[in-house]
Amino acid sequence: MAGLETLTGRLYLDTNIFIYALEGYPVFRPILTPLFESIDRGREETS
Repeated sequence: MAGLETLTGRLYLDTNIFIYALEGYPVFRPILTPLFESIDRGREETS
């Protein structure tokens, strides 16, 4: 899987990832934590 730094353009998120994050599903933590951290740093606007 490519890293977040390779993403360009828009990223559309389904509500499921928020549910997984809020409920603390451990299997998704390694994927969702860097995604949300990147969004917090302002990477959601890449275009």
